[in-house]
Amino acid sequence: MSCGRAIRLALEVLEDPDRASGCFRRIGQELDISPDSLRGWVRQTQVDTGQRPGTKNSDAQRLAALRSEERFSRNAETDLVCR
Repeated sequence: MSCGRAIRLALEVLEDPDRASGCFRRIGQELDISPDSLRGWVRQTQVDTGQRPGTKNSDAQRLAALRSEERFSRNAETDLVCR
């Protein structure tokens, strides 16, 4: 089973308070997925869809790209100054 299907299953179970307790452990065992990994995937999905506060994957990727560009610019500037 793909992680996408596991996430959808967990999100569905989390909607029912009577079934939510221990759902990551149960689903993880059933699908041979680490409960902690599944929990992280579900939390990130909730952030990405606006159901939970946090940094969206798309924002994190953009920040990483900007930091990389900044490092490159600083290194290029240092090279020019040192010559």
